[in-house]
Amino acid sequence: MIGLWSRLACSLCLFALVGCAATTHTAMSDDDTKKKPAVVAFDQEPRPHDKKIVGEIEDDSDSAEEMIEGGSVDAWIEFDDSTVRATRRKKSRTHPRFTAVFGYAVGKYDHETRMSGKDDNVAAGMLRARTEFIARSGFGVGGAVEIMGTDDELFNNVGVTDGEASSLDIYPYAIVRLSEDEVRMPLRIGPFYHGLRLEDNTLLETTWSSLGARIEIEPEITIFQRGKNSISMFAELGGAVHVSNVEVDTGTSDQDFHADGYQLRGNAGLRGTWSGFTASLSYIIRYHNVDKTDSENGVFVSEIDTHFRGIFFEGGFRF
Repeated sequence: MIGLWSRLACSLCLFALVGCAATTHTAMSDDDTKKKPAVVAFDQEPRPHDKKIVGEIEDDSDSAEEMIEGGSVDAWIEFDDSTVRATRRKKSRTHPRFTAVFGYAVGKYDHETRMSGKDDNVAAGMLRARTEFIARSGFGVGGAVEIMGTDDELFNNVGVTDGEASSLDIYPYAIVRLSEDEVRMPLRIGPFYHGLRLEDNTLLETTWSSLGARIEIEPEITIFQRGKNSISMFAELGGAVHVSNVEVDTGTSDQDFHADGYQLRGNAGLRGTWSGFTASLSYIIRYHNVDKTDSENGVFVSEIDTHFRGIFFEGGFRF
């Protein structure tokens, strides 16, 4: 009888211990659910069955929203009451926030005057300086200046000597980052000034001063990357419309005319980036058209088409 009572007492003690353990576990679980979800980061897009944690960022879900706005993560997803996972933004795919580059192109300049035999092409060179800044929001500002000049053999084929052309292009613009994942694609839009001057030994000097609006887009695809070093293919494509004032200086008198026109622009090649430095090699095209001017006392200036084409090397900073 005593043995029976002993076994019964042991069984009751065992049940009591199990009940206490269960109660303690339930209380701890209730405390855990009251905690803020932990924010953890993943190198790649998280999948429901992916449990690999690269590193914990914060133990506060509010910080995830701040990191999304700040650009350090793309999104955060709740899988349960205690875990929030974030996909880390790939810095190599984001568009650089700051760019400052300087380049030089060597090529040919073609000048065609409609309804006239004054057409020719000569060797020419072009300089370009560009800088821009893009905020984390995807909006930014920038500016570019281009200077082009030819040698002094323009229009030698029609008996003109010491003929040459020069141009200045100033382009301040706003930037909108359309894409930055597999294809970087900033859109640039803004006003521009383009001045083109022709002069020769006849003392005749003609200047086309154009003001207008320009839009450009630059898709860029990374084809190789290792750490901060990368090689990409890019293309700058743009167009513009403008109004022009045409001034003709004969040496003894000046006369002004008015016209309108358009531009087409292109640049495509390869770009390398390493540790904040960048360099590119590309083929560049600049096309500028000014229509025939209004007639002033029976006098007008004919329509012109100009082309610059060449090999363009550019280098600078990009990070």
